[in-house]
Amino acid sequence: MGINIFNWVSDTTTTLGFDLSCKLRMAFLMQFNAACTALTDLKHRPAEIS
Repeated sequence: MGINIFNWVSDTTTTLGFDLSCKLRMAFLMQFNAACTALTDLKHRPAEIS
């Protein structure tokens, strides 16, 4: 039983860590996409004005 509890804790910790890393990766990608969009807007804006 002790081994089962240890395995459960290990699996749960791994799952939580994986979930956290996925959330961080998604947040990073959203920030990255937002930055790319802002840069693209800045590049195109002067051309539209002139």
